Formats: sequence, structure tokens, C-alpha cells
Amino acid sequence: MFCAKCGANVADGAKFCDVCGQPMAAPAAPVAPAAPAYAPAAPVAAPAPKKAGLPVILIAVAAVAVVVLLGVLLLGGSSCEGVVDDYFTLQYEGDLSVVEDQAPEAFWNYVTGEYGMSVEQITENPICVAKAQASATESRNDYNDDYGPDWDFDYTVLCEHDLGQTKLAAVQAKLAEKYGIPMEDIEELVTLHIERERSGDLDEDHDVISRTAVKIDGDWYLLSASFYKNGETGAEVFDGDFVVADLVKTYARALSNQ
Repeated sequence: MFCAKCGANVADGAKFCDVCGQPMAAPAAPVAPAAPAYAPAAPVAAPAPKKAGLPVILIAVAAVAVVVLLGVLLLGGSSCEGVVDDYFTLQYEGDLSVVEDQAPEAFWNYVTGEYGMSVEQITENPICVAKAQASATESRNDYNDDYGPDWDFDYTVLCEHDLGQTKLAAVQAKLAEKYGIPMEDIEELVTLHIERERSGDLDEDHDVISRTAVKIDGDWYLLSASFYKNGETGAEVFDGDFVVADLVKTYARALSNQ
């Protein structure tokens, strides 16, 4: 090392300069580099996306179901299934309590004027109740023979086929003329394709039947539909009636002959 005063070369570790006697400063200890004022933050891993748990999925599905149900209730879905259910209830159970819903009020007003009896007098009369039960028993016995005594019956309305404005106009004209139903209240005319399923210990099968339904003032009714072309005008003519009409005529005649 060198003397700071005279510049003489002095042996390492000497306390004084050999030339001028200048005290020699002890060599400074190496200084570690100062730590930065702040340490850089360690990189933070992005959180993994959360998987939807089963309860969340179920809640979402339930919410969709509620929306769909509200849409049907508020916007008006098909109620054809209801009138078909009443039709089979009458056929296989003989329950006359469903008869009134098989035709609109105008039809029953016509029945009262034509036969002198109300729908209640028909459906609550013991003779009519007995005839309905006998007819249902006969239908059930036919199934007992084919499928066994513990048979099951189910049905599904597969689709609705619009019959078009020409046939709708023919139905409007007939029902307006016969029953006084406003033509504008007769809104839709469709063919229902219904799959029936029957099963029991002896056999099981299924088939598809078709029934015509008309929507009147928001409610559906089954028709025994028959159409033909007028030979002179070529116009479509409806030659049918409500399905329940033949049943009511049969009961009214039975009551008038008692």
C-alpha cells in the first residue's frame, strides 16, 4: 500500500510510514452492497377458475324450468292434454263429472232447449251414471282379456297438425249456426296424434290414434270431425259435432223414455 502523505510504498500491515512517519489507516473492510429499499413482490399466481358445483347447476336448471313454466302459464301453452285426459277418463272410468268440460257453455244451452234438461240433470241422474259405468266396465273388460286384470294405460300427445283456414272456416260456420258460438271465438282447429300404451301380465302394445280438436275462446274440445265438398259451390262443409254430443243424445233419450 502507499502513504497518503508522501506516497512512499509501505508494507502491508504497517502502522506508520517508514519515510515520513505518517500513521497509516487500517484498510477498510469490504462493504456489502446495500439492500434495495424494497424487495420486488413475488409473482402471484392467477386464481384457478372455479368449477360450478352441483347445487349451482341444479339451481340454474330449476330457474330455467320456472321460466319455461311461467311462459306456458302466461303466454298460453297447449291444453289439449286436458281434454284428452277427460276423454279417456270417461271412456275407462265412466266418470260423468268430466262431461261438462267436453263442450262449451253454448252447447249445453242448446241441450237444455232441445231436450229440456240441464247438464247436471243428465250427469247426476242414476240412469245416466249407470249407463256410463256399464260402458266403462265393458271397455275395461276388453283390456282384461287382452292384457290381464292388472293392466296399465298411458298416452302421449305426440303432435298437433293445423288443419288450415278452409276447414276452420267450415267448423266456424257450423258451430255458429247450430249453437250460436261467435265465429271469432272459434280460434284453432288441429288434428291430435295420440300414442296409446297398454301393458299387463299377458301382453303389451301401443298404437297411434288421431282426434280432431277445436279451440274455442281459449279452451279445447274434441270433435267428431267429418268434412265434405259441397257439390254445387265446392265449399268445404263440416258435418261433425262435439264428441260428447252423441253421448248426451243417448242419455237424453234414455231419460225421456223412463
